[in-house]
Amino acid sequence: MAINVSRDLEAEVEARVRRGEYNSAEELLRDALRLVDERDRLRVAIEQGAAEADRDELLDGAGVVAEVRARIRERRAGGA
Repeated sequence: MAINVSRDLEAEVEARVRRGEYNSAEELLRDALRLVDERDRLRVAIEQGAAEADRDELLDGAGVVAEVRARIRERRAGGA
């Protein structure tokens, strides 16, 4: 597959490879795509959180900490 990019972008990719940040342009592209996927997952999580907030389904901080501590105690006791 051939990809056409601007000269500025090509220079940026070459500079990052030359500095040793990436072993190749392909490696940089893989990393960039991984970051795009991560951003997309984060966007979905934010949208889900916003919808939960709209439905008043959020837990307060103390409630979350208490729930996590209860799960830890349960696992230590061999319950999960």
